[in-house]
Amino acid sequence: MVKNKKSTQSYKQIIYILSAVIAIMVVALLISLTKQNTNVNTETSSKDNAINISLGSYQYDFQGTKPIKLSDENVTSLDEFLTAAAKKDISSNCEKTYYRVSAFSADRKQVLLEYGCGNPNARMFAVQESGKWKFISPTNQFDMLGIPLCSHVSENNIAKNIAPVCYTETNDAKNPLEYHTR
Repeated sequence: MVKNKKSTQSYKQIIYILSAVIAIMVVALLISLTKQNTNVNTETSSKDNAINISLGSYQYDFQGTKPIKLSDENVTSLDEFLTAAAKKDISSNCEKTYYRVSAFSADRKQVLLEYGCGNPNARMFAVQESGKWKFISPTNQFDMLGIPLCSHVSENNIAKNIAPVCYTETNDAKNPLEYHTR
């Protein structure tokens, strides 16, 4: 009986974690579809659409019945920060650069970004401290699904709503990563 109960608990935990991962993937897909309609593109040098900045839903307030586009200091400073980073990428021989806000904290001082040179296939966090935005390095703290390392989110006090699932590495060859809900 005890073995069966542990087995059932283990099964329920796996189902719970898989459900959380699927939910994150669905949310990411919905955000991606929304971003296609709200991209803010800035042109730099002679290259067409070399810089692609998308603040997505970060630039809207959804508290009422209609979304209201925001133009407050948070939105302006994040856009300027990402544009400056993108210009630096372009000057470093990147033909096209992308920065997209995937998720943000309730206080709007932390964001999860999709970014990259050529296409946005990497992820990283940016945080606002003392009114200034900064990237959190290193940026290789995500698995292939875009889920961050647990120690990375803990050390940087990343909000649970932008990183609800994280992973730890194990010594198990069959299951080298173990996923956790935060």
